[in-house]
Amino acid sequence: MKLQIAGFPITVLCDHEPLHSYLDRELAAFRTGDGGELILRIKLAETFDVLPSDSGEVMRMAPVQGLELWIRHASLGDSLELKVLVHRSEECRYSDDEILFPLLTNILFSLFLRQLKADKRADVLSIHACGVIREGRSYLFTGSSGVGKSTLALQLMGEPWASLQGDDMIPLTRDEAGWVVHASPLGGDIPRQELSNASAPLAAIFFLSHGSKTVLEPVAAAEAAAMLLEAIVLASSQKNSTPVKMSDYEKGTLMEMMSNAAAMVEAVPCFRLALSLADPNLEEIFKAVDSEVPII
Repeated sequence: MKLQIAGFPITVLCDHEPLHSYLDRELAAFRTGDGGELILRIKLAETFDVLPSDSGEVMRMAPVQGLELWIRHASLGDSLELKVLVHRSEECRYSDDEILFPLLTNILFSLFLRQLKADKRADVLSIHACGVIREGRSYLFTGSSGVGKSTLALQLMGEPWASLQGDDMIPLTRDEAGWVVHASPLGGDIPRQELSNASAPLAAIFFLSHGSKTVLEPVAAAEAAAMLLEAIVLASSQKNSTPVKMSDYEKGTLMEMMSNAAAMVEAVPCFRLALSLADPNLEEIFKAVDSEVPII
């Protein structure tokens, strides 16, 4: 299976046929003709012999709906090997397609992004946001859970000018030209098959809230950086698609996040967006950003 993830062409090898078939369907939008030199090897088993003790790092996931996962991951040159042990309790009443495979997909590609940074192939981080491309530039809509990112994403899907990159954890890389936003393999409420696997330079960041009417106002860089910290997840610490609390980070990681947030808000304009989902006025929002005229 050959995919394009965060701008990197990779080859995915999976010896578990049901999981392979699920990934092939789920990641159809991420397929590419060239697999590149990076290889992601996935092994799935239900016995402990899949976890040799002589290499890699083991991550244990807390039980979810009667499932427990142990994942050993190791970087071997251009290959990232992931060996997954699955234990099902009697409480597990779901099919693999309903819970195991979606959970594994998020974990596996979170670890892949983490390895890109560890191997110094890319400066990678993720933002808890909805991402959309308009006229070759990417816009991020971030905010707390339940603020309307996925609802906004559903509305954007109906716009002919919009290419949706995701509605949960959006990966970004940084190069000499600035920040680049990529389509997300980390599943949210929008099916991955509906995403556009495209990358584009970051143009603006919106901090979402609910509103009885749509109001758009600029945010100063210092305030925007503080707000953005709550949404950033560094690839070096990311283990699944769930944002991590500030208190969970070590000092060095938190300093890196602060540096990234400051650099990002200095590079692009930031706005506070109170959005009326009944009448979002999406096209006017982007016109206002382009002209730097607030909507009040």
